[in-house]
Amino acid sequence: MSRLSISCPRASHRAAITAISGGPWRWLRLFGSYGNGFRSPPAPSLGQGEQATFVTVHAVELGAAARWTRAALTVAGFWTHVGEDLLFDHAAGRTIFTGATTRAGVTLHLQARPWPWLAATLSGTWTRASLNETGQVLPYAPPLVARLDLEAERQVGRLWGRPLSVVGELG
Repeated sequence: MSRLSISCPRASHRAAITAISGGPWRWLRLFGSYGNGFRSPPAPSLGQGEQATFVTVHAVELGAAARWTRAALTVAGFWTHVGEDLLFDHAAGRTIFTGATTRAGVTLHLQARPWPWLAATLSGTWTRASLNETGQVLPYAPPLVARLDLEAERQVGRLWGRPLSVVGELG
């Protein structure tokens, strides 16, 4: 288990991070973390001479990672609470404060090498981002993001005594 404490010398904010990791078998690792910190608004949203307001953020993650000979899988659940979030208002053309928000979801990452010449990576995240006061889903926060990458590499001969390979990637 590790603990890290960070403080901001120009403000009265402290951030604490705690993480634990271990597993019952060599091929399986369980992990968890908690972070309590702060976030500042984006610089373009500040006016000349305006003080930046720091927002409190709490985050939790729990998951498992398994590794086998030809594959590895990581699955994690997460929860994040932002005390006073910012949202882009297309009508006003700027970011506005929306109140407290929560994001909860699951992330998955799978890497496989079924044959020595083929590698595949699949990753995805499902998230529900909502305003705490109304439960309304946040716009511009996609509920599902996924990606699949494939890479094939095959040695086709030798050139000047060195291996010559053909590589193809898709993703």
